[in-house]
Amino acid sequence: PGRLRQVIFLTDGAVGNERQLFVSIDNKLGNTRLFTVGIGSAPNSYFMRRAAELGRGTFTYIGKLEEVSEKMTALFASIEAPVLTNLSLNLPEGDYEFAPSPLPDLYAGSALHIAIKGRDLPEQLSLSGSLNGKRWSSEVKTAGSLGHDDAKQRGIHTQWARKRIADLLNQSNLSRDTETRDALRGDVLKLALQHHLVSPFTSLVAVDITPVKAVNKALHSHRLKTNPPKGTRFGLPKTATPMALYNAIGLLCLLLALCLYRFYLAVAPKPDARELASEDPIHA
Repeated sequence: PGRLRQVIFLTDGAVGNERQLFVSIDNKLGNTRLFTVGIGSAPNSYFMRRAAELGRGTFTYIGKLEEVSEKMTALFASIEAPVLTNLSLNLPEGDYEFAPSPLPDLYAGSALHIAIKGRDLPEQLSLSGSLNGKRWSSEVKTAGSLGHDDAKQRGIHTQWARKRIADLLNQSNLSRDTETRDALRGDVLKLALQHHLVSPFTSLVAVDITPVKAVNKALHSHRLKTNPPKGTRFGLPKTATPMALYNAIGLLCLLLALCLYRFYLAVAPKPDARELASEDPIHA
């Protein structure tokens, strides 16, 4: 009691059944925090990142084995002392939407990013949570911090849309109702088209008007290699025959047979010329 349980999920392999795992995490995790760590090029980054968001933890990617010690040490140092937990954002009455939801915990050395959508930005925001087991709250003033004509704000709507789409996809993965999932799919599609974003239901298509071949020429097809992820190694099955050893033994036998044949030619007695003449006389 009074302690925050934290789970670290570490893997170097691919995870394919994302949806089933998302539902299991949502049903069984409770107040436990989930941290995911992917090592190498094979892990499913989408699953690892979304699972960490559901568990209000963080996702750590380790691309090289040499980085394992450094990044794992940094992860352990950060989760040993969470700064703020159970964060919630209190907005004034109005038509506001914010993402991500739920808000992740805040750890030492990390930042909290919240994207809010509304017609008018409130003058201040109320952020509350738990600090060392005690109630904590703070007022964040926003009045005058943003200008409506500032050219640097052009990408803010895209940032909010990305976070909102991620929340909608999480809800869709956790829902078992077909109608609800169809409605969420429509919301994702609408947001992606409105903000020109790539999603599971939309993509960016580039159309090249320059022809790559003459119209009257036939197409040539060939097979492409299915390359595995970088760093992946596959060994031969343990039931395979020792092909390399058998090849070496066969080559050695051929060389031995050749040497014996040459030795036989060298030591074998040669027939005399007179014997050959007597066997085949010439008659005048």
